[in-house]
Amino acid sequence: MSPFECFRETLTAKKRELTEDELKDYSQLMMNRIVSMVEPYVGLANEMNKMTYRKIPSATHHRVLRMVLPSRNLPYTYLKKSKADKGLVEAVARRYGLGSRDAEIVAREMDEESAKRLLKDVKELG
Repeated sequence: MSPFECFRETLTAKKRELTEDELKDYSQLMMNRIVSMVEPYVGLANEMNKMTYRKIPSATHHRVLRMVLPSRNLPYTYLKKSKADKGLVEAVARRYGLGSRDAEIVAREMDEESAKRLLKDVKELG
C-alpha cells in the first residue's frame, strides 16, 4: 500500500488499524510529510516528527494519527521538485562547465527567455 493510500484508507476516510504486513511498509516520516501538506495539521506533523525521532513504534504512530485526524477525506497537495528540460540541462552543463546536478539547479531557475537564448547559442556553437 502506498503512503497516500495508507493516509486516505486507514487514517482519514475509513480509520482502521493496520495489518502486520501493512505495518512493515509503514513509513512514519512519509505519513508526517503527508499530514504536513494539510495546512491546519502542520503543527501536528511537526510534533509527530519529534516523536518519530524518539523511535516510537509504527503502530503507536499510526494510532495517534488515527485518533487525532478527522474522519473525512482531507485534501492535500503533494509538492514535488520540478524537473528541468533535459536539453536545457545539457546546454547549461556544456556552456558553463557544470556537473549535471548543478546544471539542473541552474536550469530550473532560468526564465524562459534566457533558456531559449542559451539553447540557441549552444546550438550555434555546436
